[in-house]
Amino acid sequence: MNPKWGQADGSGLRTRPFVLAAFLALAITTAGSLQCTTAPTPPGDDNDCVGPTCGSNVDPPDGDDPDDGDPNTPTPLDDCAGAVSISGENEFAFSNASATQDGPAHAACANENFDQIDKDIWMCWTSPCTSLVVVDTCGRTQVDTRIAVYDGCECPVSTTRLLDCSDDNCSVQSRATFEAVSGRSYLIRLGSFPNTPGGAGDVSIQCGFSQCPSAGDCNTAHGGQGCSDALCCNSVCEIDVVCCTIEWDDVCAQEADALCNGGFDSCAASSGSCTTGRTTPGCNDVECCDAVCLVDPYCCLNEWDSECVTIEGRTCFSACQSSAGQCDTSHDGPGCDDAACCAEVCPRDPSCCTTSWTDACAQLADEFCP
Repeated sequence: MNPKWGQADGSGLRTRPFVLAAFLALAITTAGSLQCTTAPTPPGDDNDCVGPTCGSNVDPPDGDDPDDGDPNTPTPLDDCAGAVSISGENEFAFSNASATQDGPAHAACANENFDQIDKDIWMCWTSPCTSLVVVDTCGRTQVDTRIAVYDGCECPVSTTRLLDCSDDNCSVQSRATFEAVSGRSYLIRLGSFPNTPGGAGDVSIQCGFSQCPSAGDCNTAHGGQGCSDALCCNSVCEIDVVCCTIEWDDVCAQEADALCNGGFDSCAASSGSCTTGRTTPGCNDVECCDAVCLVDPYCCLNEWDSECVTIEGRTCFSACQSSAGQCDTSHDGPGCDDAACCAEVCPRDPSCCTTSWTDACAQLADEFCP
């Protein structure tokens, strides 16, 4: 998932100084009826995780332990087709310690050149609400998690059904958001960042942010969390969680003005090019500018810097046009002539749409384009 303002953790992206510390200090609220032990136990232990969402670490009687190395031992939730049915707002215990990778890679999951979710477990969740839904593991596990959400619970899944893919939203944990319809079911795929271990923890699923609505005008900074307009509040906190977990400050008020009152003022024809960095905010392609600033509001509130140009490359794909070179061949200049293929490659390597179409870009095209 693309980085969001106020949610990075020292990887070179902009962040408010106190955000990470605040997340790590958040107390875990009272969980539902499905609980894990206070810390993951060693492989083979019979007390790893209790509850139907605990994946492949749900221990059957001794002698048939999923961790005993027996390749014939069933692994609940490990496959899409074995997704457990859950519903309602709650915290659900999970363990993916012994899970294997089952689902496909997605360009929307690309981060640090990895677009796969390892050790994935699957849940089919039925929504009790028609609203924004927040699925997160923030402060609830030591696992470096990734979360993908799909419309419907049919298997296998596909990119066309992908609603969100989340990675590193709060330290190395994840927060996925999507618009749900009451009574409809959604597949939640929870796993680990590639080449990192699995483990136990809790995943929270709730309808909107609990601070929406709350006291305080959305267009004015105040000392509380959230604001009085539930729809606007959820829209702001979806891109800047600080506004619902720390305080509704001046940045939140500016984001509310843009998101809830018709877009960012700095997205205008009089602004500079979206493909060039500068010290002023916004750019001249209004639709593209708004899309970039939904990922990183800094680009419209402070300056359109090199990070904004990078986000533009993987969000707007302005370099994907018929006048560019062929996708399967390296060439000077960014982008390639097949817009669909170009849009598959650039989220995996943004430099292909911002700098030049190198041999690496051509190899990605060969791998991911039919």
